[in-house]
Amino acid sequence: MHRLLIAGVFSIAISSAIADLILPKHREAWNSSRIIGSPNPPPPYRVERAFSSLEFKNPVEMMPEPGRNRFYLIELGGNVFRFENRPDAQAELIGNLKTGLPKFMRLLGFQFHPKFQKNHFVYLVYNDENKMPNGTRLSRFQLTRTEPPQIDYASEEVLLTWVSGGHNGCSLHFGADGYLYISTGDSEVPSPPDPLNTGQDISDLLGSILRIDVDRTENGKPYRVPPDNPFVNHPKARPEVWAYGFRNPWRMSFDRVSGDLWVGDVGWELWEMVYRVVKGGNYGWSITEGPQPVKPNQPQGPTPILKPVVSHSHVEAMSITGGYVYRGKKLPGLSGKWLYGDYVTGKIWGLKYENDRLAWHQELTDSPLRVICFARDHQGEVFIVDYAGQIHALKKNEATDTNRDFPRLLSKTGLFRSVTAQTPAPGVLPYEIEVEPWADGATARRFIGLPGNSKLGTHRRNDFAYGRIRDFWAFPDNTVFAKTLTLETKSGPRKLETQILHRDGENWRPYNYIWNDAQTDAVLSAGNGEEREFELKLGTLKWRSHSSSECMTCHMSRAGIVLGFHHQFTDTDTRINGQKANQLTAWSKLRLFEKEPKPAGFRRLESDLQRHARAYLHVNCAHCHRRGGGGSAPFELRADVPFERVKLAGVTPNQGEFGLRKPDILRPGEPHRSVLLYRIAKSGTGHMPHLGARTIHPKGLQVVRDWILELGGKKATPSPNPAKIAAQQLATTGNSLRLAMQLDETGANLNATEINRLAQTPPHIRGLFERFLPESMRRQTLGLKVNAAEVLSLKGDARNGARLFMEPAGALCINCHQLNGKGREIGPDLQRIGAKYNSAQLLDSILDPSKLIEPAYAAVTVDATDGESYSGFVRERNGGDLVLRDVAGQDHRFTRQQIRKLSPGKLSLMPAGLLQAMTAQEAADLITYLSGLR
Repeated sequence: MHRLLIAGVFSIAISSAIADLILPKHREAWNSSRIIGSPNPPPPYRVERAFSSLEFKNPVEMMPEPGRNRFYLIELGGNVFRFENRPDAQAELIGNLKTGLPKFMRLLGFQFHPKFQKNHFVYLVYNDENKMPNGTRLSRFQLTRTEPPQIDYASEEVLLTWVSGGHNGCSLHFGADGYLYISTGDSEVPSPPDPLNTGQDISDLLGSILRIDVDRTENGKPYRVPPDNPFVNHPKARPEVWAYGFRNPWRMSFDRVSGDLWVGDVGWELWEMVYRVVKGGNYGWSITEGPQPVKPNQPQGPTPILKPVVSHSHVEAMSITGGYVYRGKKLPGLSGKWLYGDYVTGKIWGLKYENDRLAWHQELTDSPLRVICFARDHQGEVFIVDYAGQIHALKKNEATDTNRDFPRLLSKTGLFRSVTAQTPAPGVLPYEIEVEPWADGATARRFIGLPGNSKLGTHRRNDFAYGRIRDFWAFPDNTVFAKTLTLETKSGPRKLETQILHRDGENWRPYNYIWNDAQTDAVLSAGNGEEREFELKLGTLKWRSHSSSECMTCHMSRAGIVLGFHHQFTDTDTRINGQKANQLTAWSKLRLFEKEPKPAGFRRLESDLQRHARAYLHVNCAHCHRRGGGGSAPFELRADVPFERVKLAGVTPNQGEFGLRKPDILRPGEPHRSVLLYRIAKSGTGHMPHLGARTIHPKGLQVVRDWILELGGKKATPSPNPAKIAAQQLATTGNSLRLAMQLDETGANLNATEINRLAQTPPHIRGLFERFLPESMRRQTLGLKVNAAEVLSLKGDARNGARLFMEPAGALCINCHQLNGKGREIGPDLQRIGAKYNSAQLLDSILDPSKLIEPAYAAVTVDATDGESYSGFVRERNGGDLVLRDVAGQDHRFTRQQIRKLSPGKLSLMPAGLLQAMTAQEAADLITYLSGLR
């Protein structure tokens, strides 16, 4: 009954509604698998646990004790531990800030004084209150001289304070100059970007690397500002600022040999950045997010914006963590290379920087770790700290063989007796989950293969979200899951792809087999992702086959489970061999388990509606929004976590309010003031989930809305058929969300006036109505991959192109170019640009600004004798003297004696990606306007 109810509520076609699951009477061995090893070369390194007995809760930093072969490690909750640097080490607790400091909230950074052996000074950065002007503290404490030592809380001396908030930075390191360097973030929520506009503001301590002398005092402060700090004499500047323009510089370090300061800066929507930090450097936030413009009209700081050494797109990294330059002996191939990783994807990279350029860059391994920080011992060996609690080290990967016989066709995998009929091979079991995730209307058939006669085992671990130790299924090596997705197209059902997850012994590896047009077989994809269009009965669907990196963003090994295959979704009644039966009971009879699974916790929820809604959120959202899943919003969407622990109701959103009136993440009884509902109701930027389905699922929305009403003691009432869409209905986000769901429920036919009114709404409201607009009116932005031929084939509107050119929030042209006396002279005057270049050349110059640079506007960098660097173009030259204009339009005058080095730049001052937020038609309009400037 429940399965039919779910199918009816969600309008999901499930395989059991078409045919029974066919299970054998006796379990057969699966011996036909050909999915062994990998078709890809193995990574050069792997991770291995370094300390067999150590397990921590939310570790955030680890530092070597000066003069001893020993480490100190801090946890977010306030514990400070120490342990010997040997594999069998045991940890000693030397302090807990929660007990010693009454207002303590979380511990974020730790460092020893260089003369710790004499003075026993340590430095801690912690939050004592959230959203308070002085809520983040950098304090010096003294450790007692007992054995083991303890933190003397009475010895605290607060050195610096700044605003507490979402992005804290809080990395601490002493440079070779003896000064303490401190990283700070913009102290705010992820969205909207940089709401305090602090990134370019050096009058505060935020979004910066600070530099202070902790061994001297001055002007009543418990520290001294080094006199050679870059902004000591700059009006209104905080003199502690050494570099600025960071969003959330999460972990930095100095190279012991070169003295270079490296930092990983956590990005916003598209990019993660790695910077080599120099004195007075401006790293762009929030004018830019690496190569991406964010708030280009924001006033720029006093120095030029410097580019990242490396930028990672969010396909491969989502929360960068800075590391250390390797100077050890165990891995000679990494000597002199800076190692860093990503908290979300678990990837670890190395880079080498020589002669002012990136000389080498490589992915070292794709680990299952939540890389929260790195550590380095006195011998130069580097460790990786997993936020899950363990410490690892890199090891050379001795496995060098690639399986050249890895099946390239689905029919050769050994999963199916008949691949076209999807009849599983002997030993491969079909299965169902109780609620299907929304997949743009595609339906799924699922299979599991356990090698030979192996069984599902269990492993126990602490489930912090649930509040106790629990059993989770453990899968034998070479377990394979398969899921074939089928879409009902205009010409009938079409199999799209068969997704594979393979347990290779340490990790889950994703593969995707793309079905051919004849529907006779599927071919192994290259793993780069691809997009295809299919004609449905009600329009066109762009189907995205995800890349391997995108797959692993959700199917992270560290989640501890396969997303859909666990108790609450397989403990379901269905039809098996023509009879109604429970799936887990049937598997037990086949002796699939080493240990019988317990009933699922979420079966005991209070109401069917609550169960439906939470199951829906689980399968669509909990891969990120779970402890360790990588979602930045601090709530749990796992269906088996008790509701009082999910942190949804009454919680203020930390990623923007989107125009809703004083919203919560979930406000019981008020769905239209619940950001949770809004994010899954809109399309485009801000839609949840980030990966997966692109279309909105109206039935799922209704279930979530009705559940929110039920939580407030209310019931959903049928929506009236709106007679017409009035302007006042679109005046607020909440009203617009309510209207969009009414349109879903009633299926109202809209007239041309109403459609046009919807199309003219602001972006945060328009995203709620894109699905009601004709395909011809839906906004299709270009993104980073622009089809130049498509743009050039369109007839442009010069009047709209002029508007786009002139508006600072349009194409950004007027910010840097002059035309008819308007704009700024940073790039060439464009009054006659159309006489010089044709449309194709103009478009090419925007897409690839560095391909052809006007000689008069070629970028140069001046390294001045005062230690500062400036980038721009030479506006005037008189012998050895020159005037340099930077990207903010500011002129800098240098005499020959003030110039230490003059270097030509390799890239244009004009940024790439200027068209990505525009539609193809808007780009054509702009090109048409530019080509007419003669």
